[in-house]
Amino acid sequence: MLKKLKDAGVTNVIAVDKASGVGGTWHWNRYPGAACDVNSYAYLPFLHEMGFCPSKKYVTAPEIKGYLEQVCERHELLGRILLNTKLMKATYDPQKRLWILHTDRDDAFTARFLIMGCGPLSTPRLPDIDGMNAFQGEAFHTSQWPEHCDLSGKTVGVVGTGASAAQVVPELAKVAGHLYVFQRTPAWCVPREDCPTPASLRQELLDSAPCAKKMRQQTVDWFDKELFPQLQDVDRNTARAAELREALMATVKDPVVAAKLCPTHPVGCKRTCVVDDYWPTFNRENVTLVAEGGVSKVCDRGVITANGGVYDVDVLVYATGFDAFSDGFKGFDVRGVDGKSLLEHWDGGPKTLYGIHVSGFPNMFLLVGPQSPTILQNTTEVIQTQAEYIVSVVTKLRNTGAQAIVDAEPDAETKWIDHCTQHYPGSVWSRCDNWYNKKSQGAVGPVVVDGYIGKFSEYLEGLHGEGDAGLRIDG
Repeated sequence: MLKKLKDAGVTNVIAVDKASGVGGTWHWNRYPGAACDVNSYAYLPFLHEMGFCPSKKYVTAPEIKGYLEQVCERHELLGRILLNTKLMKATYDPQKRLWILHTDRDDAFTARFLIMGCGPLSTPRLPDIDGMNAFQGEAFHTSQWPEHCDLSGKTVGVVGTGASAAQVVPELAKVAGHLYVFQRTPAWCVPREDCPTPASLRQELLDSAPCAKKMRQQTVDWFDKELFPQLQDVDRNTARAAELREALMATVKDPVVAAKLCPTHPVGCKRTCVVDDYWPTFNRENVTLVAEGGVSKVCDRGVITANGGVYDVDVLVYATGFDAFSDGFKGFDVRGVDGKSLLEHWDGGPKTLYGIHVSGFPNMFLLVGPQSPTILQNTTEVIQTQAEYIVSVVTKLRNTGAQAIVDAEPDAETKWIDHCTQHYPGSVWSRCDNWYNKKSQGAVGPVVVDGYIGKFSEYLEGLHGEGDAGLRIDG
């Protein structure tokens, strides 16, 4: 976002980040095995411009963080970022048409425009398990991995079997004396087919600007033309589940363990793990899958499962994911024109226009906010698309006048929600609990999904095809 603003000549910008370094999710998620689950050549932006080629198809967190640091240094962005600084309060002043901002370091700013890049998965979610504070060993969430953490020879328990667990479990198995994986719900896994970047591709990426653009578009097309139909068509989904089930049974040697690892929900109903080595890890003698209904209690020496099993461990790792989308705004107080907080405004479910505008919060923009298409798309492609849109709106308002503001019409938000959920009925997402809608099956009342359920091409039509429809521009 900073780079796009700078490229457009918007230079009076300050970014506030509570982290001690740049990188966003790649600063916080340092657990062993952390990596992108979209191919690196599409995931990392500005490759040709930076003269950078990823070392392999799916690069790990240190390489991504290092690359983002290079981007900031090359484009002289670091001087615009206040690190170790947390935004505490943002209040809109309708008379001055300015945002009044306060941080935890007693900074006070006024800003004409407020861009919130909190991230859809930025607030760690710990499970609600009785006795967690009683545990006498080490315990931490994957996104809060200790800087110096040596688990060699220790008995380690991992709670959770989602995307983070699928990445960290294989790495922990290599060093732990014994590793227990406590599973409540198994996850579908699809192979990365990871490999070092071929020399021919490396040369093409460095020599040709269109190469990276083509690979990004190919990834966008795959999500739209291959993945999305699979999530809408029951027969295609069933066939895909059969393929993955066969691969699982062929990979895990113990048929009893393999059966426990096999999900019963449709492929894609919950987040699918993109990983090569999770299922094979359960062939190791020092790894035990504990599928006993999940963990019901934590005691001083370990955990007790729902079936009454007792397991002593030295270390507990919570790979339990994040509070998605709107929960990322719980750490600070944002108030709009009527003095109501953003969370109060979203009581009953978040509502936005394009995942960017929120009615009653003028000149505020969200990056990958609720109802953004990150569920079914390359997140960095979404970020770039929304950043370019925000820059275009900011530029238009700056050219209109010093007092110009933009705000979403409430009816437009409602129509956008309808657009976001048009594919929901009958889709795989309506057939299990997931963080996309945060509602259980059979829940009463309208579904307000936190994500955008649809093709990226449809999102772009909504974002660019309506012009200023649904927006109130005053000034």
